[in-house]
Amino acid sequence: MMQMNEKTKEGNVKGKEGRPSKPKRVAALVCVFLLLGLYLVTLVSAIFSTPATAGLFRASLAMTIFLPLLLYGYQLICRVFR
Repeated sequence: MMQMNEKTKEGNVKGKEGRPSKPKRVAALVCVFLLLGLYLVTLVSAIFSTPATAGLFRASLAMTIFLPLLLYGYQLICRVFR
């Protein structure tokens, strides 16, 4: 039987139900919504061909790499301080 916050073989800390902990789920959802919002703004800007389209596209590419790395760093920091 798995105890609460027991580490699994993959190294993920899981709660009672076998799901990742609540802070991890919240951080992942925030990351997903930020990326979706950024992609939507970039798409709308491209459709209407505004002067900001190129900058938004570059920001979208950068955030596609940066936000998951930031989330990974957050998870590492949480693991170290547990």
